[in-house]
Amino acid sequence: MQFANPSFLWALLAVSIPIIVHLFHFQKHRKVYFTNVDLLKELNVQKRNLSILRQLIILTLRILSIIAIVFTFANPFIKRDNSTNFGNSNLVNIYIDNSASMEIMNNEISALESAKNRAKQIVYLYGDNSIYRIFSNGTPVYQPLLNKIEAIACIDEVNATFKQKSTASIISSFNAVDDRVKDFNVINYYISDIQRNTFDTTSVKNIQNHSCLIPISNVSSSNLNVEDVVFESQVNTISSLHEINVLIANESEEDFNKIPVNLHISNKLVSTSTFDFKANSSSKIQLFFPDDEIGVKHGFAEVSDNSIVFDNKFYFTYKIEDKIKILDIYNDKPNDYISILYESDSLFEFTAVNDKQLRYNELSRYDLVILDNLETIPSGMANQIAEAVKDGTNCLILPGANIDIETYNFMLKSVEFGEISAKTTTDDRNMSFDFKSDYFSGMFSKLPDLKKDNLELPVVEQYYPINLKDGISLMKLTDHQSSILSYKMSGLGNVFLFSTLFDSDYSDLHLNTLFVPMMYKISFWGKHSMSSNYSPSQKIIPLTINVKEVHGLELVCLEDSTFKDYSFITIKDRLYVKVENAELPAGNYSVMEDGVVVDGFSVNNDRTESSLDFYTIDELKSLESDELTIVQASDKDFLTTLNDAVTNKELWKLFLLISITLLVIEMILLRFWEGKM
Repeated sequence: MQFANPSFLWALLAVSIPIIVHLFHFQKHRKVYFTNVDLLKELNVQKRNLSILRQLIILTLRILSIIAIVFTFANPFIKRDNSTNFGNSNLVNIYIDNSASMEIMNNEISALESAKNRAKQIVYLYGDNSIYRIFSNGTPVYQPLLNKIEAIACIDEVNATFKQKSTASIISSFNAVDDRVKDFNVINYYISDIQRNTFDTTSVKNIQNHSCLIPISNVSSSNLNVEDVVFESQVNTISSLHEINVLIANESEEDFNKIPVNLHISNKLVSTSTFDFKANSSSKIQLFFPDDEIGVKHGFAEVSDNSIVFDNKFYFTYKIEDKIKILDIYNDKPNDYISILYESDSLFEFTAVNDKQLRYNELSRYDLVILDNLETIPSGMANQIAEAVKDGTNCLILPGANIDIETYNFMLKSVEFGEISAKTTTDDRNMSFDFKSDYFSGMFSKLPDLKKDNLELPVVEQYYPINLKDGISLMKLTDHQSSILSYKMSGLGNVFLFSTLFDSDYSDLHLNTLFVPMMYKISFWGKHSMSSNYSPSQKIIPLTINVKEVHGLELVCLEDSTFKDYSFITIKDRLYVKVENAELPAGNYSVMEDGVVVDGFSVNNDRTESSLDFYTIDELKSLESDELTIVQASDKDFLTTLNDAVTNKELWKLFLLISITLLVIEMILLRFWEGKM
């Protein structure tokens, strides 16, 4: 125990006053003679003993009362580690959690408003010598130093956002102290609903100054959220009916029955149904809608749920293709297996042309160009194909039996693929696959285990060794590590290379069960039923169109027409949208060229906060340390609880109460004990 005003302790000398009074308290007695005083002597001894006891008790009470009064004026306290003096020079860091879950209403006020009110109370608690830094989700790591008025104004400007800031980032901001205030006492306040999905209990161990974790009571309510939307087919072509899968999660302990789910396409309701959702589970529901118009389209799936609404919608963008256009360039005749494969499927528009009749200027209108068993690749053809690939056309190279190595390497060099060598034979019957690559994604219901599943693998007897530069090997001979199928991205397109022939003297690839799915995968490569989805914090977004000039382009957010904080940029001949300073509003975006939609993408809010599960006070109490204090109280008791948590424990009220109690006891003894005696 220490004293704020130790000079008052000199008043303890006043303790000598009741001691002196007690020692020199003499009383004159008058002698009265009796014939027999034995009985009176005995009574006098008893009364004298009680009188001495009474005087000692009163003396003790008076001494203790004087000590308690002196201690009261000396202002005793118990010193806390990292205690705060509100009147000194303090640097007060305040983080206000303004994430989506803080919009939940508690007793007619949102958790965010409650957090802002407590932040203001903290600011008002400190004197004019203190300065402040206000942090929230979306603010930079380094925030300006504010006075009290500026801090209150900054708190008022905090609004809900879908941006996320990690606990580690917040602690790092707290620890970053400006040299201008290095001599200030630093104290941090972390105000949040402390959600399990976002709060990192490990990061708080790295805190460097005294901090208060202030949990805002949030009601763990039920919630339905649309997690994802996926088309059943990889490529959308003109069809009377399209199938779409909507993944909806029930983040609660109770079942929901007959909940409406709506599907909107191009701002029109095209499908609506009711579904049941089991507790703590995700459900995949199927919806169908017609669409037979070619072009870029937008839509969203929506579930009816009033608990929190930021995750009720999932926006998506898709494209309806006419057909996959394939051009087969051959020397003598097209490969029969390729012709049969593509001509028998209405999904493809297959064209075969002799290399002598090829029109180079038409290469870019095809989705896939196949160099089918060409003996030589003219430099003019190679250059035109490289340009078409850069603009988004895919190319599949199937070497012939007697190829001109030099012209093939010129072609491969133009797309920075690698080099091909003279044909060789092999007795290696072990084949390995890169099943984790995107190429094999969706090809199997589950990734096969070559040792356990007894998958019949293709056999290769002759091939052209490839020295890959930047290409990726998808299938290779295990012992020789020689690639049989590889690919390389170049600009907006891709180049695929088989190092063997679709001929029984070279391999049985064309007879293997993998042949059809592998060729389909190459045909669809770069084609997606849906455009990519992005988070609001995305700053660079790649586009799938090839535009030489960006001056005629415009980006339109269909849900927020005021959004203009963007620009178009090109990086290595690819077009991107660059978001400048703002965050992207959730919704669908159209890229317009001269008023026509040429591309698009979607932005969806992060679903991290959809799970309304919060840490309990008991769990948070386990985190307390010398540097971290948990402050939990109702709005009415918050300041009192906070004051007790961050300041020295003052004891003057206790000693004042003790002194009053002692005086009352003394008065009672003097009044009633005297009467009895």
